[in-house]
Amino acid sequence: MHWILDARPLLDPAGGGIPRVARGILPALAQTLHARGHRATLLGTGFRRPTHPLLQTVPYQHLRIPNILHSLSLACGITAYGDWPRASTPDALFFPNLGFMGQPRVPYAVLVHDLSFLIEPRWFSQKSRLWHWAIRATRQLQNATWLFAVSEHTKRDLERLLGIPETRIHVIPLGIDPLSTEPAPLPAAVQGKRFLLALGAHDPRKNARCAVTAWRELCRDPRVADVELVLCGSTNALPRELCESGARHPLYLARPSDAQLATLYQNASAFLYPSWYEGFGIPLHEAAQAGTPCLASDTGALPETAPTGTRFAPPMKPHLWRALLEDVLLRPNLHATRSETRGWNAAAETIANVFLK
Repeated sequence: MHWILDARPLLDPAGGGIPRVARGILPALAQTLHARGHRATLLGTGFRRPTHPLLQTVPYQHLRIPNILHSLSLACGITAYGDWPRASTPDALFFPNLGFMGQPRVPYAVLVHDLSFLIEPRWFSQKSRLWHWAIRATRQLQNATWLFAVSEHTKRDLERLLGIPETRIHVIPLGIDPLSTEPAPLPAAVQGKRFLLALGAHDPRKNARCAVTAWRELCRDPRVADVELVLCGSTNALPRELCESGARHPLYLARPSDAQLATLYQNASAFLYPSWYEGFGIPLHEAAQAGTPCLASDTGALPETAPTGTRFAPPMKPHLWRALLEDVLLRPNLHATRSETRGWNAAAETIANVFLK
């Protein structure tokens, strides 16, 4: 059989959890299928052929067409994903995330990270909501031959929200990639200081306001008043709603590299993840590789998937986060977390076993 694996998320320049998963699962799945005597080709699009190093290790085909034109042709039903030139028709498709696919003419599988776009649309911008509508996200999931979920919680959401039979949904064990070993200096403002770390300043779902509020309340205690908060975001300015007049502001860092994030994880006094909803929570495992104390929401899949030693609190109650932070900062030796790196072969084997059953 010939399998086409969608490489478009792998080439996403914005980064984030989905491209990280794609970097792990796609080459592992291609190699696993090949070892079992099947063809597996990664397919990417764009006006320019990418030079991603992973694409040198697995079969890769590039459809040289601007992504916007390709997406429009799929959205309008002019073509379907997999209808590509200079190759035989594939027998099946694998998508590591939702995306423009048209109406595939062969069986296909989707890796489902979460259903947050159905649970609370207000977490998403108008542009993101329009994107989910344009790709027909619900229809994609309901029509898929196979669905793979990153957690049992995501599997239950697929059953509960879309009525998909559990026999069509398979949970895979996500790999945990090692932290970057590339050296990167700490921001000058926190060198030699204690600091907390939080992500997603511009993503309403990540609930950065809870982290900022808890930190401001914490700083009223003279025993921990020296602690700073490093908040990372996706644009060049701290969100206005986090800049209260007269209040202490966090240190804002826009678009940190993987090397910078690794340095922050390793040096933070605690990592805060007060997200309203997650299907897995990769950043917690990245922080836990350094033994950094982790505080996470008690919602979504996080109680199921968080690393050993994580402390939990409701995302709507900053005062409880403040209490946990105080305990972590005053007794740091009691709150180390643990997460070991693991490869992607187990996930690839799980998917291949379902495909070839």
